[in-house]
Amino acid sequence: IVPILSFLIIAAAILLVVFLVVLKKDEVSVFAPSMGPTPMDFLPLEPTSNGNIEAAATTRFDSFRNSCNFQGLTYPNVIDQCACTGLVTVIADDVRDRHEYLVDNFIPSVYPQWNASISSCTAENQALLWMSSGINNGGEISNLLRLQRFALALLYIQQGGPGWRRSTGWLSEKNVCEWEGVDCDDQFYVQFLNLNLNRLTGELSEAPALLNAIKGYYARENGISGEIPGLFFENKSLLYLDLSSNDLTGEIPIISEENQLRGLNLASNNLIGNIPSEIARAGRLETLNLAINRFSGTLPNELFTLPLTELAVAGNILNGTIPSEIGDLSDLASLSLGPNLFTGEIPTVLSELTSLTSLSIFGIPGLGGRLPASYGLFLTKMKEFVLAETSVRGNIPEQFGGMTDLEILRLNGNSLERTIPAALGQLSKLVTLHLNDNDFTGTVPETLGSLTLLEELQFHTNRLVGTIPETFSNLLQLQTLTFDGNFMDGRAPDGVCALRDQQLDEFIVDCPDLVSETQVVGIICSVPDCCTECQ
Repeated sequence: IVPILSFLIIAAAILLVVFLVVLKKDEVSVFAPSMGPTPMDFLPLEPTSNGNIEAAATTRFDSFRNSCNFQGLTYPNVIDQCACTGLVTVIADDVRDRHEYLVDNFIPSVYPQWNASISSCTAENQALLWMSSGINNGGEISNLLRLQRFALALLYIQQGGPGWRRSTGWLSEKNVCEWEGVDCDDQFYVQFLNLNLNRLTGELSEAPALLNAIKGYYARENGISGEIPGLFFENKSLLYLDLSSNDLTGEIPIISEENQLRGLNLASNNLIGNIPSEIARAGRLETLNLAINRFSGTLPNELFTLPLTELAVAGNILNGTIPSEIGDLSDLASLSLGPNLFTGEIPTVLSELTSLTSLSIFGIPGLGGRLPASYGLFLTKMKEFVLAETSVRGNIPEQFGGMTDLEILRLNGNSLERTIPAALGQLSKLVTLHLNDNDFTGTVPETLGSLTLLEELQFHTNRLVGTIPETFSNLLQLQTLTFDGNFMDGRAPDGVCALRDQQLDEFIVDCPDLVSETQVVGIICSVPDCCTECQ
């Protein structure tokens, strides 16, 4: 009997074990997750050793594919889901929990009125979902540093990040200071963003202005559109903003007195309206470039209260006279005023800007008066002086011979007259000299042959007489030489013709014309061996 009982007990034990194993298998199958599983190398959303639930890693989204073929993917990238379906529907449970946590504990400091659902494809929510995945949340860091990850992710999404030329590291789990184009201080706060020439698209994002320590944002020569968000002019740390050569529209927004801007470049866009008098609130502004837009109205006097070293307003439709207050910009080194629709006389007060190294007054047909001799006396630091396509008249003052640092002198397309002063031969650093399209008379000064650095020398369309100076054979760097549209005569000097074997590739004269039995008007010059063209 005892052996039989022992056998029955052992058999019952075996049956019990089998039953429990089967039951365990059924439990696993019943409670299997309905979505893709969270990988085993991710921590559950439980407090860390420091008690912070936000430090735990969560499920990662798959890498961006720029494709709507999600086959083989567990959690398609947020950007791909939005591009293909307009909603984010495939989200791991732990990412949902992290998203909810961030909406409650982080987002209110950025967007107090946040009302986007977790499946929304707003750029802000896409950035937050990215923040909610993997370790993109930043772990146990302050909300200020967390804000950097959010703001840069938002910028990437809003400005067409997947199509950028340079985007190494962006939307990776690396510290943002390692992302290409991002420069940080030693506390890991973003200070500079350099995204120039980087194929940014879409309406201008205000995300960089969310950064609490940003000093410079450079995004020139991209395809950015839309209006300029006012937040850029409210940021208390931003010093330099370059949005030039984009497709921005609208007016300059209201400028806060809290701004700290030192440099502002909005050139080559489609901005309109007046230059606001509130520009004076940017009381530390040193460089201002508003060229090549559609600004109208007059130059506000408040502009001239700023400590500017560079001012460019060329290429707009500004009108009125050039205010005499412009002479108050004592530190100004570069000034560009045209093309515009200014009227009145060329201001002599510009001679008070003794720090000028570059002055451009171009394409202002309504600007008249006489060329001030005081420019030659006081603007002696200038390296570039352009006075072209205006109605300014009179002669070139002898005092211009004192501007010995000049490298570029363009006086073409005005109503200048009388003779060309021999004193210009003292400008030994000249590389470009344009005197064409005026009413100069007399002969060409031989002293100009001492300007051995000259590359461009243009005299066409005046009323000059005489011959080409023999001294011009010294101009071995010369590439362009024009005399057509005058009343000069004689034969081109052999030494000048020899320059064709050097750098001279454009040499234009008037074709010789027999006006009487004994008189020839025009330059005798063989084409193409000596002159390249005669007209």
